[in-house]
Amino acid sequence: MAWMKVVALLLWSHITQRPFRTGLTIVGVALGVAASVAVRTANMEVLHSFEQAVLTVAGPTTLEVSGGDFGLDEQLIAKVRDVPGLASASPVLVQTAVRLDAGTTGAALQVMGLDLLAEFDSRGFRVAQEENDNPLADMLKADSVYLGRKLAAEWHLTTGSTIQLQAGPRQVQARVAGVIQDRSDRVSS
Repeated sequence: MAWMKVVALLLWSHITQRPFRTGLTIVGVALGVAASVAVRTANMEVLHSFEQAVLTVAGPTTLEVSGGDFGLDEQLIAKVRDVPGLASASPVLVQTAVRLDAGTTGAALQVMGLDLLAEFDSRGFRVAQEENDNPLADMLKADSVYLGRKLAAEWHLTTGSTIQLQAGPRQVQARVAGVIQDRSDRVSS
């Protein structure tokens, strides 16, 4: 109990002798804690958003095989799919890209590549395309990208729009082949 009186006397002496300095110290500590909490919360939200995007596109994962920065041999997916008792195996490639179009320089996004031919109808999303489009032909084009509904709306892009991206050292011009809609975007029948 005596130590609490000593701490209270020290605090009181600082408050009475230097009220402005003490007030600034308290405000500075409060702002520092608030900024730290805000940054941590924002980081958690970004990670959660990315995790949800991967789950929406690739489905829940119980085992992940990763080759790190060097990647994996493409032939390995065939061996993984042949493992007895395995329900499904889906390759997912992840690359960070930066949008280079005028007015939006520096907008970064995670580009995910997956086997749409194998997973097109099984992962809970549908692709909005124009009626005259051939979805299979669009999937096979090297410059085709499919954007999420929210990102396409935010960047004012529609099917057929082009987008300039930098992925690693390469600059790529891609064409929006379709807009991915999740289950909540579809009208129930």
